[in-house]
Amino acid sequence: MKALEKLCVEGVVEARHGVGYFITGSNEVDSEAVKLLKKTVLDLKKLGLDLHTVLLLTEEVWKSEDVDE
Repeated sequence: MKALEKLCVEGVVEARHGVGYFITGSNEVDSEAVKLLKKTVLDLKKLGLDLHTVLLLTEEVWKSEDVDE
């Protein structure tokens, strides 16, 4: 249920009380972003990092003040 709530907050899913959940957003991602992510994942794998560690690090970096726009 937490995942569905998170998707609702992100605007991907809409919850209708008593009816269910409906996909409302788009999953389209810029192809350049996908290329950058693939390269980054390859580099992180070469460093020996596992998925759990990368997700943890990504969340911490994402929240850090020194990467704000």
